[in-house]
Amino acid sequence: MKNYLLITVSVFSMSSFFISCTEQKPAPSASYRIEKNRIILTEGTPFFKHLEIKKVQAVKDAAGLKTVGQMIALANPSGNLSQEKISWAELDHDFTKSLGLNLKAQGASVGTAFGVTSIPMDYRGQVKVGESVEISRYGLKKTAMKGVISQINTAEENHPTFKVIFKLSNGQDWYPGTNCEIRYLLVVQPVEIPTTAILHEGLHEYVLRQVAPDQFEMVSVVVLDEVSDMAQVVGLKVDDSVIASGAILFKPELHNFIQDKKESQDVLQ
Repeated sequence: MKNYLLITVSVFSMSSFFISCTEQKPAPSASYRIEKNRIILTEGTPFFKHLEIKKVQAVKDAAGLKTVGQMIALANPSGNLSQEKISWAELDHDFTKSLGLNLKAQGASVGTAFGVTSIPMDYRGQVKVGESVEISRYGLKKTAMKGVISQINTAEENHPTFKVIFKLSNGQDWYPGTNCEIRYLLVVQPVEIPTTAILHEGLHEYVLRQVAPDQFEMVSVVVLDEVSDMAQVVGLKVDDSVIASGAILFKPELHNFIQDKKESQDVLQ
């Protein structure tokens, strides 16, 4: 009996000790509120101590702008002597139509291929119709060919980019659906931030930019390249400050903000 009694008292004592420690050191709470696209921390909240803020850095020897795109149409021989000499293979006819690309009006020859990509709005004035670009299959730079920008569309909804249609005159093997990389013959100035600062939501990326000591703004960015634990992005300026570590804690708030924005636009439409 004494042994049983001793064990019972010991377990009870250890349980009390554990509870006491837990009460003395509570986990920090996320003390903040949301106003439109801003996260505002409550003054003096311990939650702030768990965030690492870093300055945005300039990128030395930045390469030319590179984007990822996809081939959407290819001109093949028709095989029907009584009709047109060209038949178009398309990734999605409705998508081609939505881009405002009239294939029949292109005056294209067999082997002409078209693709589409998105470019950050920061470079709207630097990209022009008729300008040469280098196009290669994704991850295969040795397959690079010279192409040309054939059409520039308006800005995309909910994202700071615009669509560009490019053309390959000798693209016989560039079938619709082929993923590719496009390099532009222009000088750009991206900035560099830690990859941990980037929040992915759907097909887009965001960061939390500091606008006041206790306020952060959800900002859309375009990732150009990632090397190790750093990313080259467009959409920020040198000396901006972002949450470099701890940004993921606000991912649910970003998701809700994007969803609310989409729903409000659907109502307006």
